[in-house]
Amino acid sequence: MMKKTKNFLSEKNAKFTTHIDIRLRIRYYLTSYLRRMERESRNPHFGEIVLNILPLLKNGTTPENQTILSVLKDIAEHIGEDSWRLKRSE
Repeated sequence: MMKKTKNFLSEKNAKFTTHIDIRLRIRYYLTSYLRRMERESRNPHFGEIVLNILPLLKNGTTPENQTILSVLKDIAEHIGEDSWRLKRSE
């Protein structure tokens, strides 16, 4: 009789692959970064945002700045000349 476990076995040298949409990955990293900036009472500029999240997105295709800006506009609001903060929920 075989004992049931919740362990999974994979073949040797097998790779676990999955695809997460680039816009979803960007949204995750932007939200995380902007929350941290909020805790530090900072409103980062777009260039600073890109500089900080782009290295996190290097595993796969590198998004264009326009893609990042598009997601940023969905989750954040433009403050002043070039600063951003997360949209406030009402």
